[in-house]
Amino acid sequence: MKEILIVKNLSFKYSDVPVLRDVSFSVEKGDFLGIIGSNGAGKSTLIKLILGLLPYKSGEILLHGADVRTRKPNVGYVSQKVASFNTGFPATVREVVLSGLKKPSLFRYTAEDMRRLGECLERVGMTEYGNKLIGRLSGGQQQRAFIARALIGGSDILILDEPTVGIDAMSVKSIMELISEINRSGVTVIMTNHDTPTLVEAADKLLIFCEHGNAELVKKNELSLAEMSELYAGKRRHHHD
Repeated sequence: MKEILIVKNLSFKYSDVPVLRDVSFSVEKGDFLGIIGSNGAGKSTLIKLILGLLPYKSGEILLHGADVRTRKPNVGYVSQKVASFNTGFPATVREVVLSGLKKPSLFRYTAEDMRRLGECLERVGMTEYGNKLIGRLSGGQQQRAFIARALIGGSDILILDEPTVGIDAMSVKSIMELISEINRSGVTVIMTNHDTPTLVEAADKLLIFCEHGNAELVKKNELSLAEMSELYAGKRRHHHD
């Protein structure tokens, strides 16, 4: 399998406060990587570093073989939308999804752009909502629209940072089923989630953060029943130095 993301000896501090310490792991094409750990363990910081949103000095992040510090990564990204989204924003679902193409505001969309729009809306089950205002949809529907926005750019890697925050339980289940379906279609998924059991269930690899900024990569099928039970209970395995 081809490694599409390689993180080597990555360390990071906010001012003088260490957050990540010597983190190394790789992601292969088609993986579903779940990043788990307590609040403040460094999960969202790692996502921002992979996206090139934070500068770092120690270590290396290679995405498709390119250093993210020198070339902006082309990835689909879904942030913690529900917790902070302005529901009064006057945009339709179509407009939100098309904004994922990152074209100049005066650019006229092509027939190919519109074809991709229709394909992405269908993929997330939102075809009939294209002309609806995004702020008038439910949390689950809004998140489906933002997943379509992340997909329309055509990237083969989808990164989601706690995408189910603030969504009701039924919508969480359908959103996770959608993300798993996208992964099965060949898109590599990297995801953090506050709901550890749900993420453990969906992922095939886990990056588990401990208290000191270390992280351990494990394959889910190599975990014992006892270790799986600990994860489902919200406990973390200890990193072995």
